[in-house]
Amino acid sequence: MSRCHRQTSRFLSLKLVLFFLNATSSHLTNGYRLTARPQLSTNAIEKDAPVRFQFHVAPMQGYTNFALRRFFREMSSDCVLWTEMEKVPDLLAADSRALERRFGLPGPRKDFVLQLGGNDPNDLRKCIHKLSFHGYSFREINLNCGCPSIESGGASLFGASLMKDPTLTGDLLAAISDATGGDKTVVSLKCRTAVFEDIEEMQQNWNEERSYLRLIDYISEAERGGISHLVLHARPAILSGLSPTKNRQVPPIDYNVVEKIASAFPSLDVTLNGGIANMMQLESRLHHTEDDPKPVDSFMAGRWMLRRPLDMAMVQLRMEGPIEQKAERNSKAKAIALEAIKNYASFLLATTHGRADSTLSFDEMCLPLFLVAEQVRVDYESDEIEESQLGWLDGETLEEIFDSIAETIQRLEEMRKSKSTSFSSSSLEFNRLAKSFETLVGKKIVNKWKRNRSEL
Repeated sequence: MSRCHRQTSRFLSLKLVLFFLNATSSHLTNGYRLTARPQLSTNAIEKDAPVRFQFHVAPMQGYTNFALRRFFREMSSDCVLWTEMEKVPDLLAADSRALERRFGLPGPRKDFVLQLGGNDPNDLRKCIHKLSFHGYSFREINLNCGCPSIESGGASLFGASLMKDPTLTGDLLAAISDATGGDKTVVSLKCRTAVFEDIEEMQQNWNEERSYLRLIDYISEAERGGISHLVLHARPAILSGLSPTKNRQVPPIDYNVVEKIASAFPSLDVTLNGGIANMMQLESRLHHTEDDPKPVDSFMAGRWMLRRPLDMAMVQLRMEGPIEQKAERNSKAKAIALEAIKNYASFLLATTHGRADSTLSFDEMCLPLFLVAEQVRVDYESDEIEESQLGWLDGETLEEIFDSIAETIQRLEEMRKSKSTSFSSSSLEFNRLAKSFETLVGKKIVNKWKRNRSEL
């Protein structure tokens, strides 16, 4: 792919992007506290047919906060979005401003899933009652029983360690069900197919039939607690001795277990989690479940959406149904992605303009644009890449996305009275773009973003 295109074309593109950002952001004030938000992408909203399946963006610490949820919602009105795992003690100690930073303004039922981490039924009840008192309700409340990472929740206290105590898990879920008081909030469980203290225990004590029967007993207790939705990560959890990254790679993945559980619990909606890293793998799972008498109801992915956030446009189109013509599919996906970036940029600029009253962290708001910039860089610098990974993002589209991000950064630099970054009108300068993020949020934060992305 050529790095240099016609200078005149890129100059006009930059001018058009600047005009758009000026026009839209000038009509927005006070960002996060706006009573009317920028219009979501019409491509993501206007559709004739219901979705064919559900797609969930997995809860991820440090990522699935308000800002990233906002960006994904611009591309998809149908994807199911989740909070980060919220520790119950943290929510019990949070004031109204801290709650607003996590969930937005109180009011109508939130269209995302609240995931909780805790191991005390009384505290769970208090937490949900507190949220209700502050005006918060959610489409679904999920109990995290699948995360083995100490950094994400404490394997010694809750998360995957709860799989060793089915009775307590059932009591915790019953507390959530009781606290929601039949207000149509879905209660759900996220867990793994098995749990082991360390890799040695898994290797020495692994028995497929015994593990499956234990899983049946565990989910039966969860069903007693009132769940109607199960998210099942198709791997065992290792509580110690493995990093979070290794816990997603070393334990063997087994989709058959998820499918058997879906058949064994016909009253539950079952979501398959684990190992879906691109559109090709998602398509493979969709085709695999087409003829299943009790198919898996939905699919969840996390790291894929962080590595390639713009692929959400393709997922949205696929949820609406297969598109036979590749050119038509690509054209629609590009339109969704470009409009989402421009809408999110307008929101970011408006919120930055009204920072005196904003509850949002500036670096959190910039992170979605950084993730998009990294996807654009990888695609633009790749001479050969799988069709499932790239395909629909051509050079012209990548340049337009780059221009949008560059112009947004220049506007932010102007608002924050920091040194302005100059970009070439004839080439894409990704190193300079990365440096401009460092100017905005600090080198330490950008290095952390880069390090975390390299581990996805």
